[in-house]
Amino acid sequence: GLDFRIVEPLFMDYYQNEYCDVVKVTSRVAHAGAALQAAQKITPNVALATIPIFPLIAIEERMRWAGISDFPFALVTSFEMMHASKPHPEYYAEIAYHLNCAPEECLMIGNDYHDDMIAKAVGMKTFLVTDFAMREDKKKYEPDYQGSLKEVAGFLSSLIK
Repeated sequence: GLDFRIVEPLFMDYYQNEYCDVVKVTSRVAHAGAALQAAQKITPNVALATIPIFPLIAIEERMRWAGISDFPFALVTSFEMMHASKPHPEYYAEIAYHLNCAPEECLMIGNDYHDDMIAKAVGMKTFLVTDFAMREDKKKYEPDYQGSLKEVAGFLSSLIK
């Protein structure tokens, strides 16, 4: 029952200050940069499809922690712009819409059997990153491809014609 315009300054203050301390319990993931570079060689339409329950300011902070804040993503999903969220197929359809392409032209690379592989429901191809795989017990869709994050760059390079 709260008006978001009233509480929004509190959230923004939190994300500009205290949230930044979370970096102390994070670490960068090897091979993420190589995977992004390989994706960029295929298309400029590389999206960061993180669960959009956070505002963009929080996601941008997480990108800094990960060392990918300078990557030229075509789309970074956040609660300000998305109308659906993982694990709803509509989330993935909306991503394709924002990228101005058909879902069948997309490849969702993620580590969650449930929240990420559900992109198949709208026709996207999927790649499960096995080193960090989550929620196999909630699996509804088999990934089209799978492998370690280190293998993602090679896989993407093999798609270049």
